[in-house]
Amino acid sequence: MLTPNQDLERRRPVWEALSDIFLDTELENSGRIYIAQQIIASNYAPLEIHHILWNEIYPVLKSNLQSVAGVWSGFNIDNLEQQILSGKHRRTFLSRLFEISPLSPAHIVKSEWLALLPFLPDHFSNA
Repeated sequence: MLTPNQDLERRRPVWEALSDIFLDTELENSGRIYIAQQIIASNYAPLEIHHILWNEIYPVLKSNLQSVAGVWSGFNIDNLEQQILSGKHRRTFLSRLFEISPLSPAHIVKSEWLALLPFLPDHFSNA
């Protein structure tokens, strides 16, 4: 898989779609369909999408799921891109350890991913 810098045109729509998982609103099936369409159109393999979700989007946006009054209308894609490309947000060993905690936003993301799977091709369920 190319690095984000090398693959911006293909990456941006996936970032924008997956960022909807991190909004402070309930994701409806219409939103899940939109996310699935962007993932399918990107032609990324399931493991690549998992990498993008957990190593690019999650570290930058997880705090929105922990906020009492988080962003609910959508993230600025240019700002999101800048934060991802900066490399300042990385999953560390300690952050991965915290993801086991019931208080971790990772549980919300995992739940939303499972709700998204029916809208994706079957090979995404096996990844």
